[in-house]
Formats: sequence, structure tokens, C-alpha cells
Amino acid sequence: ALAGGMGSGGGGGGTGQQRVSFSHVTPVATVAVTPSRADWLSSPVLTVAGRGFAANLEGLHCRVGVVGPVAVRWVSGVEVQCTAPAHAGRRTAPVAVLMSISMAPAMPSFRGHAQHLPPTLLPVVHFEIRAEHLDPRGRPGGRTPPLGI
Repeated sequence: ALAGGMGSGGGGGGTGQQRVSFSHVTPVATVAVTPSRADWLSSPVLTVAGRGFAANLEGLHCRVGVVGPVAVRWVSGVEVQCTAPAHAGRRTAPVAVLMSISMAPAMPSFRGHAQHLPPTLLPVVHFEIRAEHLDPRGRPGGRTPPLGI
């Protein structure tokens, strides 16, 4: 905590003190993701390697392409897992682990995401459609994949 003096106006000459506390948020960095290829219908579990993954998971989540926040399962300070949502077609989706941050209760309207430091290219997953899941015209959804129960 850091204490700072604040003067009061009006000629009274009085000063007051107010406590202000700061906390450091370690930036997260996403370095790699496995598997690098996945079937679009399977909702695969992605293992994401990086730095700054806090064990308490407070504010930690994945973003797969434009979908997020996706819940994470902590493995270690350098690895988390998240389940990718099923996608509706072939696409390459960047994967990032982000940390939501919020300020002290005095400023509840300030919310955002910690930046990836340094700004880098994110690893990607290539979502593919297997031939057995195409209809006779080559469109997705031809046959329903069996459930792996």
C-alpha cells in the first residue's frame, strides 16, 4: 500500500491522508496450442502453452477465434486446457489465453483485458471437416458423427 498526503483548500492549512493500494498483474502470454488441427464437430480439448497462468484461475479464460470467454482448466503456470467450441465450417482460429482485470470496488466500471506482452502472433488451430461429415453436395452436416461415450 502507498500512503499519500492530500492538502485541503480553504485556508485551514490542514492535510489529510488517504491510502491507495496498487497491485501488479502479471501479463499472460500464449505461445503454442495443441492439437494444431481438429475436426470442426468434435469440440476438442486444446492444451495451451504460455506464461503467467495463475493457479487460482481468477479472471483467466481462453478465446478461440471470436468465441470467448471459454473456461480454462489449470494444468501449471505454463499450461492450461480449454474446450474449443464446435465450428460451422473450415476455418483457422487463433487461440489466446487472456486475463480479465477489474479495478478496486471504488471504480467498478473499469474492466478490460490484460494485454499480451509482447504483442505477438497467436498460435492457431486449423478446424477441418472430415469427408464422412459432408452431404453428397459437399456441404457440412451430411452425417452425424458417432458420440464417443
